[in-house]
Amino acid sequence: MSQPLTLQSLSIELDEWRKNRTKQGRLPTDIWTKTLKLLESHSMTEVSRELRISHEQIRNKLNHQDVQKVVPSTPFVEMKSPSIKHEKIDITLSNRIELKRADGASMIIEHLSDSTLSTLLAKFMRDL
Repeated sequence: MSQPLTLQSLSIELDEWRKNRTKQGRLPTDIWTKTLKLLESHSMTEVSRELRISHEQIRNKLNHQDVQKVVPSTPFVEMKSPSIKHEKIDITLSNRIELKRADGASMIIEHLSDSTLSTLLAKFMRDL
């Protein structure tokens, strides 16, 4: 079982990495991950001082991490408009519909059943 993450434990791990690396190089990803995790419970100054990593390096890593975060996008659903072209459809509680065609013809419908309304609309819009 691994030990809990503390500033001291990460400092020891980082010192070991510094001793054993063969050349100047970037900090390993797992060390950066632990460093950024410690910022949740410690100030940047504490982390920077204990790990001997500059504020600038930490800020750059934080900014880079923020850019890489993927924000889930809201799915876009395209709604196709019906083939009926109209200037205005007015539906009120009294079950009244008013349609106007581009050619100026208009129709007002009140209190019809669904099937009768459907037939009437089809005939009215047929000539578009």
